[in-house]
Amino acid sequence: MTLSTIIIIAPILSFSVISIAIIIERFLFLKNQSVNVDKYKSFLPVNFIGLKEYCLQNKNSLFNSMLLSLFSSSFLSKAEMDEYLDSNFTNIYLNMQKRVSYLGIFAKLSTLLGLFGTVIGMISAFNNIVAKGISNASIVASGISTALITTAVGLAVAIPSTFFHDFFQHKIENEIKKMEIIVSEIVAAYIKKRKGEQ
Repeated sequence: MTLSTIIIIAPILSFSVISIAIIIERFLFLKNQSVNVDKYKSFLPVNFIGLKEYCLQNKNSLFNSMLLSLFSSSFLSKAEMDEYLDSNFTNIYLNMQKRVSYLGIFAKLSTLLGLFGTVIGMISAFNNIVAKGISNASIVASGISTALITTAVGLAVAIPSTFFHDFFQHKIENEIKKMEIIVSEIVAAYIKKRKGEQ
């Protein structure tokens, strides 16, 4: 392995280590933030006390913390409540999205560095042909080897990074949609309950 190959592969390998750490951390985090729609719906439309107790037992969830805050807030208008909910959903989304974008960045950079290694390897191979002729296959082999190794390493990091980037994006969008459904049903049930009390 030539020095140019090592110089190109080193950052790609560092991207792979960081990507693995991000993937593990996001898996664990998103697992704790996962929402079971049926569990929340089981408290509706009347058992708000049971829902509050459930949220208190699972306070480490961003969504449960938001619901507890919602239950203890009073709003002057629906617009004020919508604004409150929007800001909380944005906060949850940003917390869930943390570091996921790095996976996309590392995937692109790994691919580009692999391609850069390919170009360097091919330049080296052609330079060797010009300097020494093509009398011996080993003259071009080292350049082609550099090209193929860096491409393979770049793709080996880029493919799983791209997969998990898209996987997490899809999972986060689904979780946010589930949270929005639950909040809509809670608000509708609460309004209905208030009207029944009047």
